[in-house]
Amino acid sequence: MSDRALVSVVMCFLDAEHFIEEAIESVFAQTHGRWELVLVDDGSRDRSTEIARRYARNRPDLVRYVEHPGHRNRGKSASRNAGIAAGAGTYVGFLDSDDVLLPHALATLVAAMEEAPGAAVAYGRTEMWFSWPGNPDGRTPAWDFESELPARGGTVVAAGRLLPVLVREDDVLPSVCSALVRRAALETTGGWEPSFVDVYDDFVLWTKLFAEHDVLIVDEKLSRYRKHEASSCEQATRNGEWSPVDLNVARYRYLAWMEHWLTRRRLGDAETWRALDASLQPYRHPTAPVEVEEVEPLVAPGVHAHLDHPRPGFRTRSHRIPIGGWLAGEEYPLAVEFVADGRRVSHVALDARRPDVAAMLGLGRGGDRHGFLGEIALAGAEAQEIEVSAVLRDQRRVPLARVRARRVLRPEDRRLGAPTVSVVIVCSTEARELDVAIERALAQDHRPLEVVAVDDGSSSALEQIALAYPGVRYVRRHGEGLVAARRAGLERSQGELVLFLSPHDRLLPTAISAALARLAQRPECGWVVGSGGDRPLDHATLLHDGPASGPTLYRRVAIVASGGIPDAPPGLEDGALQVAVARELPGIAIADPMLAAPSPPRPAAPGAERTLLRAQRKHAKGERERQALIAAAARLAHADADRTRRPLRRRRRAYARGRALILLYHRVAELPADPWALGVGRARFAEQLAVLRSEATVLSLQEIVERVGSGGLPERAVAVTFDDGYRDNLLDALPELEAARVPATFFLTAGPETRTRELWWDEIERVLLSPGSLPPKLRLLVGGRRFAWDLADSATLDEAAAKRTAAWRIGQAPPTPRHAAYEALWEALFPLAESARVPVLDELLAWAGDPGTMRETHRLLDAEEVATLARSHAAEVGGHSITHPRLSSQRPMLQEVEIAHGKAILEEVTGRPLRHFAYPFGGLRDYTGATARMVADAGYASASATWEGLAHAASDPFQLPRVQVGDVAGETFAAHLARWFER
Repeated sequence: MSDRALVSVVMCFLDAEHFIEEAIESVFAQTHGRWELVLVDDGSRDRSTEIARRYARNRPDLVRYVEHPGHRNRGKSASRNAGIAAGAGTYVGFLDSDDVLLPHALATLVAAMEEAPGAAVAYGRTEMWFSWPGNPDGRTPAWDFESELPARGGTVVAAGRLLPVLVREDDVLPSVCSALVRRAALETTGGWEPSFVDVYDDFVLWTKLFAEHDVLIVDEKLSRYRKHEASSCEQATRNGEWSPVDLNVARYRYLAWMEHWLTRRRLGDAETWRALDASLQPYRHPTAPVEVEEVEPLVAPGVHAHLDHPRPGFRTRSHRIPIGGWLAGEEYPLAVEFVADGRRVSHVALDARRPDVAAMLGLGRGGDRHGFLGEIALAGAEAQEIEVSAVLRDQRRVPLARVRARRVLRPEDRRLGAPTVSVVIVCSTEARELDVAIERALAQDHRPLEVVAVDDGSSSALEQIALAYPGVRYVRRHGEGLVAARRAGLERSQGELVLFLSPHDRLLPTAISAALARLAQRPECGWVVGSGGDRPLDHATLLHDGPASGPTLYRRVAIVASGGIPDAPPGLEDGALQVAVARELPGIAIADPMLAAPSPPRPAAPGAERTLLRAQRKHAKGERERQALIAAAARLAHADADRTRRPLRRRRRAYARGRALILLYHRVAELPADPWALGVGRARFAEQLAVLRSEATVLSLQEIVERVGSGGLPERAVAVTFDDGYRDNLLDALPELEAARVPATFFLTAGPETRTRELWWDEIERVLLSPGSLPPKLRLLVGGRRFAWDLADSATLDEAAAKRTAAWRIGQAPPTPRHAAYEALWEALFPLAESARVPVLDELLAWAGDPGTMRETHRLLDAEEVATLARSHAAEVGGHSITHPRLSSQRPMLQEVEIAHGKAILEEVTGRPLRHFAYPFGGLRDYTGATARMVADAGYASASATWEGLAHAASDPFQLPRVQVGDVAGETFAAHLARWFER
């Protein structure tokens, strides 16, 4: 069947006499029966023109020769487009004149494409070929290695999902010679981009294709990519156009093109745009360059190592220093660590192939992953000493080298008397936004400047992100709110001026200097706000018109004179600070924007602005301010009346369409320790079901999903769901559900036949919160970070103390050091993949002397119990991943395995198709838009989250909100139910 498909192999060449015959012969050796070879001469001046014409004369049925008018040189992209136009195949492949196809390449790719008619591109592995015959470097096969793939063989990657890989230049991109493209896709996307004549020409083509078409992954080696000094990449490196470690014009040109192209077509998901923003940052907002002054090798007993870069005198136009080399040793090094000012700022795996090291040390094939490459950001410090250390299997550190570097400050960076500006960034859960916010702050053209990152009780790795920038201060709080976090940041900062930001804010590089210039013109002002206008702002103006929106730069003395950062309702923290400072010193708004894009506003609580105005009554001075208060009160009264009318109209429309409440349970059990409030007692669960039967319309989740899209939901529709798959779901929850005739969907983690231990949060609860004695000190390495806890008097926890602290919940002050250790360890383990989490848990169990025996009360369902649950008329089984990871922290390939393979496992156990999925943890930061597409691609009809809300006709079926139910009696549950439906 596949032999009937004609493949056009397009080979453009330029002065390729040494290798072109071998490349052509590799096409003739193909086992696929129907192909044509189009040889495009890009203006050769050697024997390659004669060789190509000879093949075309001798085999006109298979080979055709094409050249540009006048035998001109027009570059690889224009030449390949000419080859596409000259061919007639349904599929098009590309082969460089110095590479070779393996005999089965075309047959494999065509067969794969015909099995996946929805894919426009298929590609497989390529061998990086150092040991080609005649190589003057004399490289042996030990140097050769195969390229990686972004997913397992046979996977169809959805359109857009590989764009972030292109931006980051990950190791899983296709080589031109190992890919096959449908002609129709090439024609609709416009083919190769002629303006890219050499470097990044293939990236541009893949961007066009990957953005709008599905891609099929083939797990076979299909070609050999010849590595030699005359290749285009090597030439671009030598002439300074491209660099694998430094900023370079070729990469910037590609990234800028990609940004423009995606914008024009309105393509690219959030992950793609975050990657683009981070990659373009050092090009568009460069800070003072960094120069390496000294690289000092250190004696490392038992370890062989070498730093390839940086070298003394190396200078980068960005603020980042690449540090790379190789490492091997008898004690099996695991990773490389970079330390600055006594703290670890980066942790790099030994995952780069180094065949030269393997050959030198006699390690043989497969033992060549000894290379590392990382980088240090020096934007936050003028000079820095970085210690490079090997991390051994027993977690010892062996110093390898010291790198001393400094920022090469420009004259404007050294202005005498320039005020120090403190940028305070407060974040709670926005880990993936913090690094970009820090980068934008450090890219300011004003110096001196300091950045203080305040972590307001997040469960993400914010400390690791902040401390990756030497010179950035990190402050840890415990979820006390934005006002308290800003106070802590103000206390830790030292600048004469202070700018408060959120992680979403993207400062323009001239933002602070523009604000300072305006303050210099108006020395009587205590603050300046970038609100897009140019006008004075005094206390009366703010009372009359409301606070000005936009980032605000304050003189520290103005904040101190006003009594410090005032208390404020959530959502009005900025306005309250502006109003308080304006009582003492006026402000000024500037027309120059300070942000690259508006930051999403924080909605204020109902009545918050009225509360703020009431608090200002005692501060009103003179008739103008009193009249401003009266006008503001009238404005708010009118707005309140309008807001009252609009929700009533919306509510009527919503009830006409119908809304649904999806309830979230985890366990029906009474637990001795329940930090996350997951358990509901069986008697109370029965009471809650009785309330549902009498005061709501109970539907299955499937009925909710079907009716959400049509708007046909009845009033007060409710569905019941359970997460995780504890054994009590079958033994205690299901009998009550069946008795009450209430259906439920049980979202289960897959792999029930292999479960030998409790879920990870239960294991750390068993070790740290159960009665018994533990060693007084605990030290762990988690995700590359060192943790140390002193349990002090709580090392021994008796039964009475355990009962006294049983009511403790996350978010409350930890009653003992054990509880503090539990909370911190949970946060550290939360973002990790299972492979990284299990060794930490094993070390924890060994420290505690815990044999790892599962408690009967905390067992998960086994395979037979899952099948029993699925047979009940009151139960439907849904997917919940395999290992319960935070999906947004995992690589796309691992997310796909967790979602799609987990579905296949449970379908095999239950013998039924799975229709619904629930995101592990389920918060807005725990999955991405790309994750939701993977869920849809896996064949699910819906996905449920854990953020609160009601499902309605406009809801995204792959982001259904749910409300977690607590261990409350029936009467309280009824009140909660009424409140949830009134939202």
